[in-house]
Amino acid sequence: MPKKQPHPDEEQLLHKMLSFADDPLGFVLFAFPWGQPGTPLAWHQGPRQWQRDALVKMRDHIKANRRKQSQGLDPELFKLARASGRGIGKSAFLGWIALWLFSCLPSSTVVVSANTEQQLKSTTFPEIRKWATMSINSRWFEHNVMSLQPAEWLTQALKETTGYDDAYWYIQARLWSEETPDAYAGVHSQMGMAVLFDEASGIHGAIWPVAQGYFTDKTVHRFWIAISNPRNPSGEFFECFHGNRDQWDHETIDGRSVEENDPGVYEDIIRRYGADSDEARVEVYGQ
Repeated sequence: MPKKQPHPDEEQLLHKMLSFADDPLGFVLFAFPWGQPGTPLAWHQGPRQWQRDALVKMRDHIKANRRKQSQGLDPELFKLARASGRGIGKSAFLGWIALWLFSCLPSSTVVVSANTEQQLKSTTFPEIRKWATMSINSRWFEHNVMSLQPAEWLTQALKETTGYDDAYWYIQARLWSEETPDAYAGVHSQMGMAVLFDEASGIHGAIWPVAQGYFTDKTVHRFWIAISNPRNPSGEFFECFHGNRDQWDHETIDGRSVEENDPGVYEDIIRRYGADSDEARVEVYGQ
């Protein structure tokens, strides 16, 4: 089978993508076919408000890091935690972050984990692959069950023009084990690094300090995103909103407040279990 070759407009697209390196919201608005007839996003005009707000916070953090860097100060790691009711678009948000860093910062690394292997393989990573397929630069990706890697022609083109190292340029789904947390330790990236925790409430506490070790390089683009239905009233995700709240940009999102969601689904939960029930607190209020 012949190798794929760069499209004549691919170089122009690459330059456009690089212009969004400090603007994740700009990338999301540009990269996907929002409102275009005949696409899965035909009836969607862009990110939901909570997603947009988080992307703006990331953009502002990058700007602040740039200022610190210009003053000879160390850039900081950005840690974002969101607890929510069900169905607010958590996995989509994580997918956008992964694809933004991969597309706009060649040689960057993205590690994606979830509470269970089934969640990671059947929900979280398929969501990332879905958005990669819809993206304007879909030709850039080689799809595997547990990773997205740059197409061979893309790595070759970048090596010839920029000298970037592609050894750790990927989006990778990583499993973890409570018994052997050190096996979760991984690579470091001097370009950009993101660790994305889906259903983070179920990720064991022994994994969190190991994940912290991914961020030892003092790069501008370092992001640790933990997002979940808050099913566990203890543990590291719980502490993002309590004992460690000063270390995280943290918010709680009520599912009823999210546009495009059907409020009737949440009201059914409240009627069935009660407004003060654990089910309502977790599945609706995000508490």
